[in-house]
Amino acid sequence: MAGPGGRWTVPAEEFADSGVPAGAVVTALLVPAAGQAAAFEKTADRATRYPVCATAVRITPDGPRIAVTGATARPLRLRGVEERLRGGPYTTEAVLAAFRAEPRELFVPGRGTSAEYLGHLAGVLAARALQRADQALA
Repeated sequence: MAGPGGRWTVPAEEFADSGVPAGAVVTALLVPAAGQAAAFEKTADRATRYPVCATAVRITPDGPRIAVTGATARPLRLRGVEERLRGGPYTTEAVLAAFRAEPRELFVPGRGTSAEYLGHLAGVLAARALQRADQALA
């Protein structure tokens, strides 16, 4: 919504009870897609707080979508991992196995980290995100 006091978001339950305040207008309606959920996980160097790795996941009826950044030369969608995880389950073991099958060359060592470590870290973060998104669908 937008009005004299600025812009704000109202949960659907509140909107149904209160409606549109005087002087305000509805500027957007956000409806989550049925059967989909997303989550994001990241980690940073504790001393410098410099980002080391981040993963974004989305679970759709067609399967998971997984992207990694920080541990790779550029943000990448990992279609191979997605294919290996299609149909689940999204257990930590299954996700780590899917990540182990990825070429280590995707992961760029640096700042005292190896490609092996970054591949494992990306898998751990993706597993956490997938499990959180999967829980949101339950």
